[in-house]
Amino acid sequence: MDSQIRQAMEQFEAVFQRGAAAARETLALMMNRELSMKVLGVREMAFEDVSRFRFPEDVPVAMIILRLSGEANGFLAFLMFEESAKKLNQILWEETPESSEVLNLSNVSAIKEMGNIVGSCFLNKLADASGVELRPSEPIFIYDLMAAIMEVLMLEQSLTSDRAIIVDTEIRSQEEGISFDVLFLPSNTLFSRLCAGLLARETHD
Repeated sequence: MDSQIRQAMEQFEAVFQRGAAAARETLALMMNRELSMKVLGVREMAFEDVSRFRFPEDVPVAMIILRLSGEANGFLAFLMFEESAKKLNQILWEETPESSEVLNLSNVSAIKEMGNIVGSCFLNKLADASGVELRPSEPIFIYDLMAAIMEVLMLEQSLTSDRAIIVDTEIRSQEEGISFDVLFLPSNTLFSRLCAGLLARETHD
């Protein structure tokens, strides 16, 4: 990783930390109780290596996807183990998780709402810091094996990107906590624009 990319990754981490703080405030205000949310680390890797990073290919996972449209195309995706997805309703809305071993697909509103709020906060902070307009779609929920999910993303994203930024994230209530990964999958063009914008603003600050 060259020095400019390393500096850009430091800026990405600082921006996503601010996004997590904004999301925590929004969720706490909505639910009228305290939550903790923080970014534990940010790393860049080849897109093809993502499925081997943390989630085995034959394990069921839940993913919320926000598609970026226009010139700034790409994806922001939230990826978590099935058990973490089950616990999310308990953390956010104090609802007891289903006892079934399979994620209850009829009750994904909390997962999508979390993805929408956190994703919007992350992208707003990134747009402010880089000067690049980022317009996300409504959240899309997918529940499948990791291999199947990554195959769908790779078929579409591999035409415009060869890299992924992984944001290791944690959300906690007083009683429970889960970790999940935020996958930021910008097109190569968008990645270059974001890096240039982040580094330019760092220089002027």
